[in-house]
Amino acid sequence: IGINADADYLKIPDMINDIYNTHPDLNIEIISSSTGEIMELIETKKMDCGFVFGTHKNKDLVFNFLSKVNLEIAIPYKFKNKYEQANLQAVAELPWIVPSNICPLLGRVQSFLKTKGIELSNKVFANDDITKYAFIEQERAVCVLEKHEALNLAARQKVFLWKSPNKLESQLSIVHSKHRSDDLLIHIIISCNQNAWNI
Repeated sequence: IGINADADYLKIPDMINDIYNTHPDLNIEIISSSTGEIMELIETKKMDCGFVFGTHKNKDLVFNFLSKVNLEIAIPYKFKNKYEQANLQAVAELPWIVPSNICPLLGRVQSFLKTKGIELSNKVFANDDITKYAFIEQERAVCVLEKHEALNLAARQKVFLWKSPNKLESQLSIVHSKHRSDDLLIHIIISCNQNAWNI
């Protein structure tokens, strides 16, 4: 199972507990990855299923909706005094963490900026979470985060959350290959996952 966010946020402990209560002989491997990589691994049959952010047009995958996702623009805390009341254009001119692979959360914000005629010009590239979080810990660049994750960092004063005039949202789904829709293993995982999310 590929995960793209904090395990508690994704309710992984609840899901695993349900799986082991109902199917104790099932072995589960959790792999931390990103939305784009998870979809690619499922398509190439290297992963059974996984969590992804965003909406995607992919006829080979089945997206089981779990929840809306509130997004936050997290700015390094050292910029708080200068940028807490800054406008969108000023915030966009700061360095931003940008991955070269698919990032639906950043993509959602970039789409919003585009409607305002604003583009990110100062990009800091981070293609993996280790590098991304190193930049965040060092207060190097702005990033787009799921609200739960952003609040944890804000509590540690690594970032402050810029108050966007517009609500920014994405969505979370658990995904599997369409060709495995009748697979008992997939049914077990999806069912236990939906139990964890009270769906």
